This record gives sequence, structure tokens and C-alpha cells, in this order.
Amino acid sequence: MIHLTAQTQILLAIKPADFRCGIDGFVALCRHQLKQEPRSGTLFVFTNRRRTMLRALSRLAEEISRDDHAFSR
Repeated sequence: MIHLTAQTQILLAIKPADFRCGIDGFVALCRHQLKQEPRSGTLFVFTNRRRTMLRALSRLAEEISRDDHAFSR
């Protein structure tokens, strides 16, 4: 569960991401493509190519975690 506050910044990646890459791949996407530090407290949201799934990356406590959500059509 990800808890959002009024101060939580949310960034939605426009380009689809390859969901086969692991957590390190999404950290690299945050740093190199979005030019943001993944441990900043920002919530990063990625979609797959077909836009049927979301992957959210956020900093919780001292570690980075992720949540996956699939959408049925």
C-alpha cells in the first residue's frame, strides 16, 4: 500500500517501460530518463506498451519498493 499526502509529487512517465526489467532498471529510468532521484519521496508511475498495467516506484522508509497493478479491460 502506498500512502500519499498532499505534498507527494507524482511523475507519470509518458513513454512505455519494459516491465521485464527489475527494480534496478526502474531506478535507472528514474535517474537517466526522468532526471530524478528515486529516493526523493516522489511517486514514479510507469505503464507497459499496451497501457494495461501500471508499475509504481516509491521510497518507503529507507528502501525502494514497488507496487504492480493490472487493469482488466
